[in-house]
Amino acid sequence: MNMLRSTIITSGILAMTTAAVPHAQATANPETNEISQISEQKSEGAMDQQVKQFFTQFEKANASSDVSAIGSLYAETFTFAGPGGVQMVKNADFIKVIPKMKMHLKALGLSETRLESVEVKSLGSKYLLATVVWRMKIRNSSESKHVDASATYMLIRNEGDALSIVLQIDHQDLASVVQSQLTK
Repeated sequence: MNMLRSTIITSGILAMTTAAVPHAQATANPETNEISQISEQKSEGAMDQQVKQFFTQFEKANASSDVSAIGSLYAETFTFAGPGGVQMVKNADFIKVIPKMKMHLKALGLSETRLESVEVKSLGSKYLLATVVWRMKIRNSSESKHVDASATYMLIRNEGDALSIVLQIDHQDLASVVQSQLTK
């Protein structure tokens, strides 16, 4: 539970989205290939936009400390991986620990988390892989600094094309990053 506490809310990201666009396939027919490629690019653009909206909603839920909204972005059970290892997490347990994690990170100096960038890759019709960079503002009594943290998420399309997180990989331990920035 200690690793969960210090790393799951790596940078405070959660959101929900509604509309989805199926991924178009390019055809082998040379006469229609150009049209298919344009259609595929539009579908990828719509997919990218849907995922960006998802993480924008995550950012807003985190900023307002809306625990139920944060929890609604994760699957019933999901996998969390970080520098300290891998664990399965039940959504109900996650929701209980979110306020404690947020208070801990705030006490360390984390004052704000903003979505910096999202890169999306389709993994078939049901799964998406998103690499997300979060820009965090860290404050102490004399200064504030910005630091970027990244995470990779696997999202699943549920009924109605709603997305939810089934895997979160934090690429660094957020608590350690925050502490190290304040000692520099």
